[in-house]
Amino acid sequence: MAKVEIWKGKVMKQMKEMALSIKNDGLRASFKRYGWRLFSLVVAYYLVRDTSLYIVIPYLVASAWL
Repeated sequence: MAKVEIWKGKVMKQMKEMALSIKNDGLRASFKRYGWRLFSLVVAYYLVRDTSLYIVIPYLVASAWL
């Protein structure tokens, strides 16, 4: 459990740092600084969010009603 909390704290710190960099320097400068890590993080975030929002939740609602 401790490894998860350490990893979570490290990732959250890096995400906050990236968000602050985008806010201060702009997206292009942040992409030059962080490279593909920033791109992959954004894609992963939206993939998980949209999958749960548009696939999992409607499936659970439909299976409960049928």
